[in-house]
Amino acid sequence: PIMPKQSKHAAINKKSNNSNNPDRPTNGKGGLRSKSTIMRLNMYKSGKPVRNKDGKILGGLYMSKDKAGNKDLPNMARIAPDRRWFGNTRVISQKELDNFREDVTVKEADPYSIILRRKKIPMALLQDSEKVAKINLLESESFESIFGSKQTRKRPKISSTIDYDSLLASAEEKKKSYE
Repeated sequence: PIMPKQSKHAAINKKSNNSNNPDRPTNGKGGLRSKSTIMRLNMYKSGKPVRNKDGKILGGLYMSKDKAGNKDLPNMARIAPDRRWFGNTRVISQKELDNFREDVTVKEADPYSIILRRKKIPMALLQDSEKVAKINLLESESFESIFGSKQTRKRPKISSTIDYDSLLASAEEKKKSYE
């Protein structure tokens, strides 16, 4: 039998067998790339900048100001950055902090006013550093007297009366003397 001659343009309506075509005919073959794999591989290929022989970027998606992710941005506008975007941080200037510190000290001294939401206020920033000075422990007791060879240990004072009845009687006496 003689086969009819096919024209050059017969393949226009035919699906391509390219491995990048997710709708290609499988002909019962298994193990071909899935549509999601093909799309992922195409994503890796696209978006590369066009460079000259010196390596300078001439164009491509990195240079385009009206595209993002192969999609056109027709009405593009710049949004000014805002401090509130970057987590739950609170920033205050030094002048405002001084004014706030003065107001809080006045309100704390006033017995008829109450500060609400005290946990929201950073109280460590409001206290004066002179008032909350560190206690110098080495002035009261030297380092050698605590950790040196002549260290002294504080031992509990146990009276000669150890039985329960005498302990109860002494507790009652101390209670009466306290009242």
